[in-house]
Amino acid sequence: MDNEKSNLETVNEEMLTEDNSKSEESIKDEIAERKEEIRKEDNKKIGLFAVILVISGFMGGILGAIGIRLVISMEESGMTFVEFWNQLQRDFAVPASFLLIILDIIFIIISSSYLFKAKKLWKSDMDEDEKYEVVDKKLSLSVVISNVSYFVNFAFFGFAFYTGLSFVEGVSESWLQIYMRMIDLVVFMATLFINLAIQRACVNLTKLMNPEKKGSVYDMKFDKVWYQSCDEAERMQIGLASYKAFQAVNNTLIALMVIFVLGAMFFEIGILPIVVITVVALVNNITYGVTSMKLGSNTCGSKIS
Repeated sequence: MDNEKSNLETVNEEMLTEDNSKSEESIKDEIAERKEEIRKEDNKKIGLFAVILVISGFMGGILGAIGIRLVISMEESGMTFVEFWNQLQRDFAVPASFLLIILDIIFIIISSSYLFKAKKLWKSDMDEDEKYEVVDKKLSLSVVISNVSYFVNFAFFGFAFYTGLSFVEGVSESWLQIYMRMIDLVVFMATLFINLAIQRACVNLTKLMNPEKKGSVYDMKFDKVWYQSCDEAERMQIGLASYKAFQAVNNTLIALMVIFVLGAMFFEIGILPIVVITVVALVNNITYGVTSMKLGSNTCGSKIS
């Protein structure tokens, strides 16, 4: 009896060992197959990647040659790039102030028109489902244009305020400069408050359409409160949009980095633009990576394309 029990245990151990051996072999085969798939995928793309690298190197060489030629031409004309850049800023002084006013008015009109159309449609007798979709889209467009207006407003206010109008000949520099800068300041501040009012109206109408939505535009934690009031589908939509924005910003920063590095090499523009681009890129990528790891997500998809 003991011998039979011992033999049975031996057979079971042998079968278990055989099963483990087969399992290990199966895992090895799967890993080998997966490695082969990965190798084929890389080989399929490496040709195009190499072509892109060659073209990029060729274009870099052309841009470098153009840069050298521009430097030589400026030296021959007796004007340095710094002098040329200062002259360009002087020439841009007057247009900057006018563009500040014109662009602010244009963006406010467009953003307001979408808001007013959304309000009108919301009060109409249109089918509820169709009305909700159309109104939501118009409110979104109003907010997007309003956000763009913020940055355009800041940019052209900076241009106008920096250059001023003190370079205009035949006019008292001090009084003209003060006068125009006061106008620029008034337009700048007015645009900020108008954009805030437009966004507040858009948010409040959205909250009226969706009672579950929370958050006030006057709250410094508005984004967090608003996100917490979104459902899973809306959060997924926000996530996909954020990822597309992350990729777009990364690609834009790479392009700007190349431009500013070439500028620093040939035109003595200084390292400040490079430092600014680097800081923005670091904040963008570190924030994305750390947040992804905290959420348990894979960050490999964030590779710069």
